[in-house]
Amino acid sequence: MSPRSALFAILLCACSATSRPSHPEAEHTHVVADEPVPTEFVGNFGAWGDAFYVWTDDRYERVFLKGVDLGVGMPGTQPGDLAPRYDDYRRWFTQMAAAGVNVVRIYTLHFPRFYEALADHNTEHPDERLWVLHGAWLTANRSAPGSDLHDLTADFDGRIEEVVDACHGQLSVEHRFGQGWGEYERDISPWVLGYLIGREVYAEEVMATDDSHGRGLDYEGDVVRIADANASEIWAARRLEHTLEYESERYAQTHPVGFSSWMELDPLTHPTEPWYSGQDVASIDLAGFEVHGAPTGSFISYHCYPYFPHFVNDDPDYREVSDATGANPYLGVLRDLAAHYRGHPLIISEFGVPSSWGNAKPAFSGMDHGGHTEAAQARHIARMVDNIHSIGAAGAVHFHWMDGWYKQTWINEPRSFPRDRLRLWHDLTNPQQSYGLIAPDPAEPTVGFSPLSPGGTVHAPRSDRFQFRPVASDRSLWSPMRWNVRPGVDLPLGELIVRRASAPPSSQDAVVIDGSRVDVRIPWSLLHFSDPSAREVIFDDPDTAGLDARRSEGVRVAVQAGWDTLVSDRFRWETWDRVPETFERAKPALQALADAFAAIP
Repeated sequence: MSPRSALFAILLCACSATSRPSHPEAEHTHVVADEPVPTEFVGNFGAWGDAFYVWTDDRYERVFLKGVDLGVGMPGTQPGDLAPRYDDYRRWFTQMAAAGVNVVRIYTLHFPRFYEALADHNTEHPDERLWVLHGAWLTANRSAPGSDLHDLTADFDGRIEEVVDACHGQLSVEHRFGQGWGEYERDISPWVLGYLIGREVYAEEVMATDDSHGRGLDYEGDVVRIADANASEIWAARRLEHTLEYESERYAQTHPVGFSSWMELDPLTHPTEPWYSGQDVASIDLAGFEVHGAPTGSFISYHCYPYFPHFVNDDPDYREVSDATGANPYLGVLRDLAAHYRGHPLIISEFGVPSSWGNAKPAFSGMDHGGHTEAAQARHIARMVDNIHSIGAAGAVHFHWMDGWYKQTWINEPRSFPRDRLRLWHDLTNPQQSYGLIAPDPAEPTVGFSPLSPGGTVHAPRSDRFQFRPVASDRSLWSPMRWNVRPGVDLPLGELIVRRASAPPSSQDAVVIDGSRVDVRIPWSLLHFSDPSAREVIFDDPDTAGLDARRSEGVRVAVQAGWDTLVSDRFRWETWDRVPETFERAKPALQALADAFAAIP
């Protein structure tokens, strides 16, 4: 067997959970890799010690991963539609490369056009090649969300095999809905950085698996081993083993492997996490995971945000941590995570903040879950890249490439329905819809305010902290809309930003005054529209549970000066079932990410 296909053991250092390290002032420190790097070729990429390596000519060079997550929920579509065309991928790949991105992460199997576009881009632009961190999606058991992970094994292993076959251009799948299918004939394996399998597993799934199959177990396989592990950790280790074994047996090569996780399942103890959150009750800890029968190694992956879970901002030790910008508990969390996984390449495979008008979770650092202008979003993204690099991580992958209109947020969910129509309009208040570096803006936006009831009576939006409903105006001051983001914490969502035309603009300007002209821009959700594409406005029927919706006959604008009120004619728009034409606009965050990546060797 040639050196290119020979398998030899690369032992990864394991570290056990220890007490929390101290939090010194922010500084750029990098852990020196303890594992030897192969001197002969064993694969295009390797994950050893604390870093990723790429083979260049005659040796392995250490590389920092500068990535973006490529979601595919384009306006008017759901993620399962996998809507991007070949030309969309080519355009995006060009933009990514220009921004200094070297890794694109996808979560599941795409249509063949993704693989064709990537191969063409990399072949035509050898100096701007993009590597792929390819996912295999773990489907949730929707009938039993807290079910045993073993119930998902057969389907998950099949998806892993499909992804490996697709990357090698050896897959044929008949037509099916909600998943990739077609003839996969382009071999992109030379550019596959690794396989990042799975999703954000729920704590209930972990607990159900551990309760059924035990804790404190050992597993020794032909390729991997893990000691003193819970059943859920062994299950994850065996899925990684299956990935390595399948590719080795079928294609005589391997790539680095990792299992997707998030801070809800981090292995650290957080005494300040409130009991009601359910965010610190289970973990999947792969610090003791070792690859001993495949040469390209493994890595650790976490989704890590500065506002979630609660412990990120509530822990007094984390609140003492700061960087050059100021207080930064997020940096403290990153440091602890890196210390726990010392000896493993750690990538933060999701990070970011949204440029939404609404803020669903405040952060002590100011890097909140929304409520940011696009300019502020850009600053925060650059700060997070610096934080991630400073703790010696192997890479940073931004979430995500394009705003996703289809996404829901817990705080918006009661007022934006039906869910399957969210893809048809952009809710500016919804944080989950505005993470992107690229904004698909409507070419001709329709804006209205002061909704009318079906009967035609002018209504003023009045709300309390828990319910959001239009009630008849009594000519008194309107009640401001407030979001109750956690017990005892309200945020004034209804306070609008007013700007004089001579002042610099921002992405959250609601009222712009230019001499005698006043331009007003109000998000649909602040006007209590549950679905503007169907002209549905929230109506609180006291005889039913929850909120209802009724068809609006249109909107009027009422202007009050003293005791005089001017009411406009009613404006009514046609409903739509297909998304209006959009055009892509690069947010300031794209340039900020490019600059932050450029600052890293």
